[in-house]
Amino acid sequence: MNNDIKCEDEVVEIKSMGGVGVWNENIESYLKSLIEEEVKRGNRPTTTLTKQAWRIVKQKLKEKTKKEYSQEQLKNKYNQLRQRWKDFSKLLEETGIGYNPVTYQLSAEDAVWKRLYEKHKSAKTFRKKGCKHFDKLSTIFGDTTATGASSHPSTISPSESENENDTDGEGGDSRKQCEEGPKTKKPKPNVIHKKLRERVNTAMADALVAMSENSKKKLELFERRFNGNDE
Repeated sequence: MNNDIKCEDEVVEIKSMGGVGVWNENIESYLKSLIEEEVKRGNRPTTTLTKQAWRIVKQKLKEKTKKEYSQEQLKNKYNQLRQRWKDFSKLLEETGIGYNPVTYQLSAEDAVWKRLYEKHKSAKTFRKKGCKHFDKLSTIFGDTTATGASSHPSTISPSESENENDTDGEGGDSRKQCEEGPKTKKPKPNVIHKKLRERVNTAMADALVAMSENSKKKLELFERRFNGNDE
């Protein structure tokens, strides 16, 4: 069986004949909604959904699309969405960046974008396309994904990584701290994510207020024209 391979924005999709599921914008959007629904139900106790929740997602996806998606496909797409959310979140933490929660688009001066291009490899893609349904992705990944020193490689469990760091015992840690001097505390990931959510919520509230005021002005203009015609 011949496969058509399409590569776009560093994401490779294999389009096959038959009932094998492939990703497009609508199906991906539906998948985000399904995962978000399971997260809100409390079915994500760790960094991923429970097995039962994944079975539900897989079944509903099949009913909606009439396609069969493998567990490997779902896992890869989930990890891809998580990386997209992390990269976009890092951009929002940069100074000089504006965000529209209605269109999911970023805005900045050209000088800012030039600096971001050198620092973030995904900046050009996000400038062009934004990050659709960033609010949903924040619900799905917002409180579970650690960055920097708190993150763990996918091949090593958190418990294994923590045990490796404790090989010197309490005495070893104390001696090491004395030699290196006091360490500067880094903000906890949850604190960063909380501030990010507050920024997004504020932007959304401002956008809704602006839309409401614009609608009010249009209504007043319509009423003046209507009353003028009556006279």
